[in-house]
Amino acid sequence: MLGDRFVSLAALTFATLSVLGKSVTDRHSGITVNTFSYVGGALVLAPMTFYQARNFAFSQITATGWASLLYMA
Repeated sequence: MLGDRFVSLAALTFATLSVLGKSVTDRHSGITVNTFSYVGGALVLAPMTFYQARNFAFSQITATGWASLLYMA
């Protein structure tokens, strides 16, 4: 049930951002808007990412896994 709420919240947030973001793209280029979106998202997710990473066994990731990560980056 909690997952359903998260999905609904994500859809509502995306819809709101799409509507409100239209006026921003009229004033700024798409690259600028996307840059701020990605940087803002990275800043919001960074604390949770570092918290989760402290107990993660990075040594168990195979070379294929690291190569896949680099490919996607």
